[in-house]
Amino acid sequence: MEILSHLCFHPGLLPSLWHYLSCASTLDMFSKASHDEASIASHPLLAVLSLFCDCCTHVMAIVDDLEMYEEQRPFTLDQLILMSGFLNKLCFNLVWHAGSAAKTVPATGTQSSMASAVTVSAAAAKAGVSQVLSTDTSTLLSAAHSLLMLLHDRDCRKAFAAPDHWIVDSLPLSSFKHELQRGQQRATTLLRMMPHVIPYLERAAIFRDLVAVDKHRLDIPLSSASYDPHHQAVYISVRRSALLEDGFSQLSKLSMEQLKGVIRIKFVNEQGLDEAGIDQDGVFKEFLEEIVKLVFDPNFALFKSVEGGDKVYPSPNSYVHDNHLNLFDFVGRLLAKAVYEGIVIEVPFASFFLTQLLGRTHSFAYSSFDELSSLDPELYRHLSQLKRYDGDVEEDFCLTFAIDTDSMGTVVTHDLKPGGSLIPVTDINRISYIHLVADFKLRAQIRKQSSAFCTGFRTVIHPNWLVMFSPPELQRLISGDNRPLDVADLKKYVLYLGGFNSAHSVIRWLWDVVEKDFDAEEKGLFLKFVTSCSKPPVLGFAHLQPPFSIRLVDVSDDEDTGDSVVSVFRSMLGVGARARQSRDRLPTASTCFNMLKLPNYSKKAILRDKLRYSIRANAGFELS
Repeated sequence: MEILSHLCFHPGLLPSLWHYLSCASTLDMFSKASHDEASIASHPLLAVLSLFCDCCTHVMAIVDDLEMYEEQRPFTLDQLILMSGFLNKLCFNLVWHAGSAAKTVPATGTQSSMASAVTVSAAAAKAGVSQVLSTDTSTLLSAAHSLLMLLHDRDCRKAFAAPDHWIVDSLPLSSFKHELQRGQQRATTLLRMMPHVIPYLERAAIFRDLVAVDKHRLDIPLSSASYDPHHQAVYISVRRSALLEDGFSQLSKLSMEQLKGVIRIKFVNEQGLDEAGIDQDGVFKEFLEEIVKLVFDPNFALFKSVEGGDKVYPSPNSYVHDNHLNLFDFVGRLLAKAVYEGIVIEVPFASFFLTQLLGRTHSFAYSSFDELSSLDPELYRHLSQLKRYDGDVEEDFCLTFAIDTDSMGTVVTHDLKPGGSLIPVTDINRISYIHLVADFKLRAQIRKQSSAFCTGFRTVIHPNWLVMFSPPELQRLISGDNRPLDVADLKKYVLYLGGFNSAHSVIRWLWDVVEKDFDAEEKGLFLKFVTSCSKPPVLGFAHLQPPFSIRLVDVSDDEDTGDSVVSVFRSMLGVGARARQSRDRLPTASTCFNMLKLPNYSKKAILRDKLRYSIRANAGFELS
């Protein structure tokens, strides 16, 4: 290790070594040779490339954002793009072409071959492919893969390459999916070691397949549409005035199997009477939305917003709630239930917390300091300045290995190491101080809260189902896709109720307005008005639960305050199809059912103006 350190930090060595390797078609020769294990094993520069990858990993793990993106040392961003592209192809070829396609991961218990294969650990996957490679080639793969994943993690946190840079076009997706279904080793290894080479939507589809397999194993219907009354469901009753308390007391007692199964919600109003309603995932979705709105509100003090932003993470002061750890476990379960059912919940998490949810904080490439900017950009800048300060750190800064926090108006001092408040920060130990501060802010002060949330989340979602996603991709899985609203896809899967159909003049006007008159922001507001989320489902509207629907509202329904049993059944049966035309009534929505309630307008211009007013008012049925 000492020899490696000397090589790593020798001035100019790594850039010179990369210049040598990247010249004279050396990279092309490696890429072609990597299709055949025997050719790569006999390559004269194999040992040199392995040494370069080991040294480069050692250095890049401690390079901060300022050095990498602004100063661009020890490599320029263009060099990193070329390097990562080469390593991506090299590792892919070694895993896919040199690996074994014949060996199969056996199914365990009641799991399918694919489910068993996906739950194989990364270490086991690496060991499996190493068995079919020579010692030297296996060493190269290990070194190249470590550097590749370090660069990929940096790109996920702050992009330096194009979005499609990591996708390998030569991967035959049909063969890959077929082999994964059968649990064959190279497909499993590729998914565990290099998931980023597979397009995100393909991996999201694999996740939905895993959920479907799991539901089949537990004899759970795939959706409310396929719900059989004979299937056992969990029924809970919650008071509107005590949603969190009632939901927590009943749902936290459920087993993993019950939580994954069908849950029926009955709301009790302020008069103590059961509310009329039909729960085909709709009322449960409303329950989720109301709980999310409450617990993620920073004023509730369970979660907190990052400095200068709206992204949230567990609050260090959550202990104001006596049962705060149990609440974190409960919220983790509910959020995982939403992901499990494909219900989109628009909660923006801080990047560093998503990393913790994925269990990546123990990775060799993880650095709390690198992640600190996603929590507190100003503190990150100050620590970066301290790292580069040329003067006398001890004399000029007068810092110790301790940090002060505001605990509900009281200043509390925390030692970053035993006796830290008595240990001065000097030129020599400042790097240690910087990393300890970052670790305290991101992990130590919320360790119990994060652990409780992750435990609850993993009760429903197997951790290995998520390793194929990066932190930004996990956010997309939770909160929907970032792409613009695809109106054509939405029209394909919409349900028309109460007398509407695709040929109805009001429906034709509606789609014309949304598609041609609304800009990207208004399309997002329209989607949020109906579904409570401005982003479309990851795999399209075919996977939206409950399905998007549009109901014709009669003028006589002006006092309509929601979806009673009578009003919903009347719309489903088409009663009231001859609705009179209306100029005054606004469009409304029942987000719990993903339902748009639209009057029978006489003109397209009236529809456009009323709809635009409603979506910008950011409200639902109360605008009637």
